[in-house]
Amino acid sequence: MTLRRSLLALCFIATTIGIAHDAHASRDPEHHGFRIKEPLQFSFTAGVYAPRLGDGVRFGDGASTRTLDIEDELFLNDRESTFNAELEIFNPEDNWEFFIGGFAFDAGTTGTFAGAAADFGAVQLNAGDTFSADIEITTLAADFSPLMWWAVQTEHTHFRFFPNVGVRWMNYEYEIAEVGVNSQTVDEDFIALYVGGGFELWHDFPDDFPILDQLEIDCIVTGGPAFGGDSSFLAQIRGGFTFHFNENFAAYVGYRLIEPDLEDGSFESDAGLQGMFIGGKLTF
Repeated sequence: MTLRRSLLALCFIATTIGIAHDAHASRDPEHHGFRIKEPLQFSFTAGVYAPRLGDGVRFGDGASTRTLDIEDELFLNDRESTFNAELEIFNPEDNWEFFIGGFAFDAGTTGTFAGAAADFGAVQLNAGDTFSADIEITTLAADFSPLMWWAVQTEHTHFRFFPNVGVRWMNYEYEIAEVGVNSQTVDEDFIALYVGGGFELWHDFPDDFPILDQLEIDCIVTGGPAFGGDSSFLAQIRGGFTFHFNENFAAYVGYRLIEPDLEDGSFESDAGLQGMFIGGKLTF
């Protein structure tokens, strides 16, 4: 949790400074390398997202109902790989960018319960019980970045800040069972509206530089309320490095954080995902 909050704070500070600078920045991308095309630029990134789960889940009103720790009690914290795809559409004339992306994550385990007695709906777990736990997270996000302000423009370096507003749909499905006795499934949907900001930096390498033509660095930090139950909230980070080999093909190494705090009746979950996203990017 400390690492996640620190990353959120750092990106928020950088974004706030950048947006405060926009009154003195040019909106005209006069020098832009090959990053900008007319009339629209499409960038499709696909690859492997390898996140870890953290925090806990609670469900039910039993006498022993409490938050079950996903890492220490349910053993669902092993890094799992899943396919992730993202599409960006950039309009250089009006200076806006649209993003859409999503993935489906699944993790499961079977083991011997070693925690204090706990109820999860109809399931009663005691120390020594054989249990199984499974979580599926399916999510899709779409956001919009208008009013991109160019803070730095030189012959080889381009740096801009922008606000960001979007929506994320999240489906959380838990199944926890005492093996051979009974099981409990919980399926919850939430929609989060988020707002924040980000920055992008490009550096064009000289023609005689080996392999790479351009380096791109980006980071967006956002947060907002989630609807579909009681008081809920979502915070997230999306950022990374794009290594452009030419105007169409690039390698991508990034980081993704989704940090929810979800409540719906007797259901509570703050199970977050954070990890590396590595893939390839096609720009056309």
